[in-house]
Amino acid sequence: MTRTHRLFQLMQSLRRLPPPVTAQSLAYEMDVSLRTIYRDKAYPLCSGKTTC
Repeated sequence: MTRTHRLFQLMQSLRRLPPPVTAQSLAYEMDVSLRTIYRDKAYPLCSGKTTC
């Protein structure tokens, strides 16, 4: 799975899941490590984009 696909899936999951959404639940749902979730969440912040 590419980073672009993971970021899209991350945003879709954040919209769909009831709050609060934990990194652990995202990692479980996306079948990736917890570290991958933190790294992918930081990617838009480092590139100057914001996530809402």
